[in-house]
Amino acid sequence: MAADSTWGIPKPVRSVLAARVTELRVGLQEDARRQLAALGITADQVGPPPGGRTLSADEERTRDVVLAILAARRDAGVSREEALQAFVEEVAFTLLDRLVTFRCLEERGLLLVDDQPETLVRRDPVRGTSSLVWRARDAHPGLDERAVARAAYRAACAATTERVRVLFDPDNEPSALFPTLPLWQKALDALNDPAIPPATFAQDEIMGWVYQYWSTELKKEVYEKLAKGGKIEDPSELAAATCLYTERYIVDYLVQNTLGATWVEMHPETELPRKWPYYVTPPAGNPPVEREEKRVRELTLIDPCVGSGHFLVRAFDLFAQLYAEEGIEKPEDVPGLILERN
Repeated sequence: MAADSTWGIPKPVRSVLAARVTELRVGLQEDARRQLAALGITADQVGPPPGGRTLSADEERTRDVVLAILAARRDAGVSREEALQAFVEEVAFTLLDRLVTFRCLEERGLLLVDDQPETLVRRDPVRGTSSLVWRARDAHPGLDERAVARAAYRAACAATTERVRVLFDPDNEPSALFPTLPLWQKALDALNDPAIPPATFAQDEIMGWVYQYWSTELKKEVYEKLAKGGKIEDPSELAAATCLYTERYIVDYLVQNTLGATWVEMHPETELPRKWPYYVTPPAGNPPVEREEKRVRELTLIDPCVGSGHFLVRAFDLFAQLYAEEGIEKPEDVPGLILERN
């Protein structure tokens, strides 16, 4: 492990990422509210579209989906305003979550559509757009640019759903709304910001920082509420106030001195601590902990507050080192063993 790799994404890059995520959180939610208002749906009332506008068949379907969602939440005792805000937040977060994930997959060559690596977010410098948008534009010459973008987005979602089976369903409720073209372009601009090096999206901690920055404003509101004598009343408020992203060097310290320490206690002769910059060698004179030796495949680790999984990602790398030193399993079997047994 290189000494500098344990710090992950540099702070200046994180600052830019924070600004872009915060801007998109506000922009996507405002865009969703405007679209709902154009369908006749606001926090105050549900009525016909303003100005006597006739809805298209697609808009009618969207309106029906949203009204069903709001009705179900009203039946559960949630006010119309709270139900609408929850849906707006879900729409905005789902889109950003997926776009960042697609950008991460693209950086690894893993956004596969028809078994071919494609891009949805990353723009080709020559074409000025992504490969999926380019293909959608070519396949549907009569569509406007927003419809082309939506077709490309749905292609990425559908292909990823086939492989992952969760999180990317292009027909689920939050997918009923698709951003207007200016917001779509703004999202792509943010994730192609030259101040965010492309390699950033290959970092395993990128999603954790995105989640953290997404909650920044809500966290601020919660602390302002507490400062005025208020109380935390909603689980989302509790999460915003207490669920903080743990930086990589702290994760490495904890993993190396729990899972790593367990391995050292089983194998005092191990050379692996030389690769662990945050491993704390027991003080001289302390009697060694006696621990029964086990195969690596018998060791298990749990993160009870899993979040975006970055503790598990760093533990995965350390488990791989343990398997390599043990030298029993075939290298090609190790990833599956870690996921299945550890």
